[in-house]
Amino acid sequence: MVIMGIEIKEQNEAEADFFQNAPFNFCDRWCERCDYGDRCELFQNTLASRVEHIARGEDPDNPAIVFADMEKTFALVVETIKKDLQKRGLDPKRVRVAVIEAGNAGRQLGIGAPSLWLVGRKFVAEVNDLLAKIFSEQDDELNEAIENIGERRIEEINWYLVLFNAKLYQALVEKRFWEKEKSRLARSIREKEMNISANLSYRSLMSCQRVLFYISRHCRGYMGWAENLSILAKLLGEKIESQFPESSKTKVIFHG
Repeated sequence: MVIMGIEIKEQNEAEADFFQNAPFNFCDRWCERCDYGDRCELFQNTLASRVEHIARGEDPDNPAIVFADMEKTFALVVETIKKDLQKRGLDPKRVRVAVIEAGNAGRQLGIGAPSLWLVGRKFVAEVNDLLAKIFSEQDDELNEAIENIGERRIEEINWYLVLFNAKLYQALVEKRFWEKEKSRLARSIREKEMNISANLSYRSLMSCQRVLFYISRHCRGYMGWAENLSILAKLLGEKIESQFPESSKTKVIFHG
């Protein structure tokens, strides 16, 4: 069970004590753009870990180091969740804490994964293919169009494409669990996590859609492809809003 249970506020409305809780599932994890790094436990832990590796002469970006740090982070998250459960009057020993694994739809979503998830995966694959082909072109006019999009927007579509996929999966999995949950408290927690994930997924998708729309107007040779993907993004967004009608009421920290 992934626990949230914290009332989320927009970044410009956030309160200092709001960031003294963990884990953080209510933000887009774009720490470089966040104004609250000095108050965020997750950011501080990550920064301290990097400094420690550098002090020991280790490369903090080495894949082996990164995965070792991830294992420690997951262990910390599980312990934090258990403490949160105790605060809520639940016995951690009677609750199975599981990490939702994106990419294993068969096991988590059951046989016959929801069409929204399948269409979402196809969308991500198509956008990645589009971007790969555009950036492999040696065409001055096309390169100029890409430059006009701006480094920030290119960075955003790459960042939020991954987040859209992960958060959509998480929202759908939580919805499955939420529908079967009998405990009123656990059901409430799952519902909040479900809607927060859906909100982040929707916002990420719309950030990608804006870049695709620009490409559809300025990148000669790719206009039709990009326009179709832009339209598909809007349709996916409508489906997310339809399946998670309460998600827009949740507050998240988003930098797109």
